[in-house]
Amino acid sequence: MFCTSIVKKNPVSMLQLKFARSNRVMSAYFIMLIVTLLSLSAAQNTVDVLSTSCDARNNYASEPCSIRDLQSAVRYVQNAQDDIQAGMQELRDHLQQIQQTLHTVLLTLNITVACTLKKFGDKEAVAALGDHYGTWMKDPSFPASDKIYSISGTENLNLVSEYANDDKYKQNIVDKQYRLSGISLSGTGQVVYNGFLYGYKSGTNTIVQYNLANNQIKQYTISVAGYHNQCAYTWGGFSDIAFAVDEIALWVIYGNYSNDCRMTINKINIGAFSLEEPLTMPWSKRFYMDNAFVICGKVYCTWREKETPTYVKYIFDTQTGKSRTLNSSELIYPNYNQYGLTVSYNRNEKKLYAWNGSHQNRFSLTQVLD
Repeated sequence: MFCTSIVKKNPVSMLQLKFARSNRVMSAYFIMLIVTLLSLSAAQNTVDVLSTSCDARNNYASEPCSIRDLQSAVRYVQNAQDDIQAGMQELRDHLQQIQQTLHTVLLTLNITVACTLKKFGDKEAVAALGDHYGTWMKDPSFPASDKIYSISGTENLNLVSEYANDDKYKQNIVDKQYRLSGISLSGTGQVVYNGFLYGYKSGTNTIVQYNLANNQIKQYTISVAGYHNQCAYTWGGFSDIAFAVDEIALWVIYGNYSNDCRMTINKINIGAFSLEEPLTMPWSKRFYMDNAFVICGKVYCTWREKETPTYVKYIFDTQTGKSRTLNSSELIYPNYNQYGLTVSYNRNEKKLYAWNGSHQNRFSLTQVLD
């Protein structure tokens, strides 16, 4: 009871308790590892003793020593090595779980997190619904929700479908639909965040914040942003303006048509629905670039959607202003179905949501804290 009351009153104590539990688990794993290593050492010593014994018996006895004991000891050592390898993998998996838990706790406490994407994991084929173009997502606010939001098409979009969970989405069982009032959107870069839909108005460079609960709208015009395929990605689809939510902020990404469609990103002030100072990247959005997503303030730009697999070509760090160009083998993106029409990061699940030519896939991600 005493511990419970402290956790309820003090979030820091809750964090300390979580760390303490993690440390106890870690200690147990290290003890298991040490025991396994000692077993391996004992087995190797047994081999040495048996070898010495056999040599002695071969020298002084007429009957040579049987090799069976040595073979048995070797098998014991091999089994011990297998156990160590399995234990190390289990330890690595547990460490990654601890890191993800720490990540989530820091987000809950509104503490800025710095991390880097290291690898795309396995594909999870969730559904095959809707048009060739579209977007699907979960609301990444806290607490996390199982609801899925889906929008099909790229132009004059005014219908958002809500599904209760993954299973309902797979079966295309719609739980609720939102018909946007007095407005339509373009592109596939919409997000739902804290119950608001963010997108840009068809035929304009005006971004909108749409309250799905009461249909209230806020608008903001980005005068330099390209629209109607002026600064779209290579596949078109009116993908001039897109939104992203990561561990740091809600962002808007677009091409500056007055500057050769250079990729530009702004942090959005949600309450006032205004933009902070723009950050300009050294690449044009409309040449060979497939899409982009944001993790821990870093913008990852994928290359040529029709290449399978494709890869992350550029990384831009919004916190330092530094950029980096990658080669084709550094960060491979397994772009199934040849189209990366939507790639959006879910910070709660640490997964990437992709709409690949009417296929809705999800990818696990390997990240490391900086």
